[in-house]
Parts: sequence; C-alpha cells; structure tokens
Amino acid sequence: MKFGLVASLNRPGGNVTGIAALQAELVAKRIQFSHELVPRATVAALLANPDNPYTEPEARAVQDAAHSLALGELQILRASSASEIDAAFQSLPQLHVDTLIVSADLFLLSQHKLIVAAASQYNLPTMCPWREYVSAGGMVSYGPSLFEAYRLVGVLIDRHDRSVVGGNQTAG
Repeated sequence: MKFGLVASLNRPGGNVTGIAALQAELVAKRIQFSHELVPRATVAALLANPDNPYTEPEARAVQDAAHSLALGELQILRASSASEIDAAFQSLPQLHVDTLIVSADLFLLSQHKLIVAAASQYNLPTMCPWREYVSAGGMVSYGPSLFEAYRLVGVLIDRHDRSVVGGNQTAG
C-alpha cells in the first residue's frame, strides 16, 4: 500500500501476487507481549538492521506501542553485521535495558544463533519475530511461520506455471 503496489491488503487488485508478512504491524504486539512477560521493565530495546527499509516504520511502531504501555524508555540498537550485534549487546548494561525486541529482518534472522547466545549471556528476556530463534534456545517468538510462507510461495508459483502452460495467461 505504502509503495503503491496494491490498493488495500484485503483487495489488492491488479496483477500483483505475493505474500505480505506485515512485520511492522506485528511489532506492536511483540512489545505488548514482552511487557506482559516482564511487567517491571522500564527500558526496552529494539535490535534492528539500519540497512532494511522497513526499520524506520518498525521503530516508529515500537515507539508508539512503548509509549502507549507507559514504558519508561525505548532504545533503538542498530546492527548490520555480526560485530555490530556484539557491540549492541555490550551496550545493554550501560543502557539499563530490561527487555529486548528483535526486528523482523532477514539479516538478523541469519544471525539468530548469535543473538540467542548473546541474549542468554546477558540474561536478557528477548521477544523474537520467528520460531527459528526459539528453536535455537530463545525465550519467545510471535510472528508468522516462515515455513508456511515459503510453502505458499511454492503454491503461487505452481498456480502461475499451470496457467501459463495451460494457455490461460491473459495478455497484459
């Protein structure tokens, strides 16, 4: 919608087919659940990849949710490399962070074992976007199933291929 590809999520129209993860919308729920799990937390942090174009909308959503929950403070920790993830975790004690929310970012997902290990080392309650973090020993996740998303992409590709092979493709 923001980029003009579809008119709305429930009636996209046109010829765009795909899967929307809606991660910026889910991050508000993640901070709410994090607050319920650690109600005494006064300082929360969002670990985000500054190279991801969705980081800013996600950070705004987290800030809005943190404000509505009356959390004392929200820190945005930016990391786009393994060494920056390490540095972000090393800064946590000085920032007095009580709970961490991990951004729904594929680079961060590729570093999920490092993130889970660091969260454990710092004994930090961490809310993650996908179950892969929990499978690696993380505390909790809330988000869509990546496996199901990949499966649905295969279904969409199969439908497209069948329509092309069957001669049902419309001229555009």
